[in-house]
Amino acid sequence: MKKATDIEAYAALDFEASSFTPQSWPIEIGLSWLKNGGVQTWTSLIRPAARWSFSDWSTQSGAVHGIVFEGLLDAPTVSAVVEDLLPLLEGKIPVSDAPEFDRRWLSRLLRASGHAAMPKIEDYHDVSFAQFSGFALDCKRCVQFSDPHDLQLNAQSRLRVCVVLLRVSVQDPHRTRFTCVSR
Repeated sequence: MKKATDIEAYAALDFEASSFTPQSWPIEIGLSWLKNGGVQTWTSLIRPAARWSFSDWSTQSGAVHGIVFEGLLDAPTVSAVVEDLLPLLEGKIPVSDAPEFDRRWLSRLLRASGHAAMPKIEDYHDVSFAQFSGFALDCKRCVQFSDPHDLQLNAQSRLRVCVVLLRVSVQDPHRTRFTCVSR
């Protein structure tokens, strides 16, 4: 490990969106964080804000994420989602494996609920490289997520990887070799 930072200060943030166009809007949000060594997770579908263009809904994106547009109409409102999200983010540093996209979708979500302040989202990979080295970093490189479109699993998996890496680094800080095995 490179430096001792409280890994519980980070929260893995992930969004699913209406499409990949520049006008896309968030349809689901997930947040996972560590508390007392255990992974905590919160997710929510997001009812489209009235000002978001429904023409930017992609049935292909919906199919990939397993979300139908009609299901969003009964989802929590943008304001309700933000009211739940902000206390969970308090004191946390959000990280994302796709910060460019997640910044855009978080910004849309916050603006639609009347919030102007936007927390900085760190790049998950940059944080990992800053926190881990040697064997632990090799372990991280070998982890592949089973479904890149499963929001809850992605957010949880990133933090579980960090927990394992912390344990590996503490148990054998001088180990320098690791072999990735595919099954």
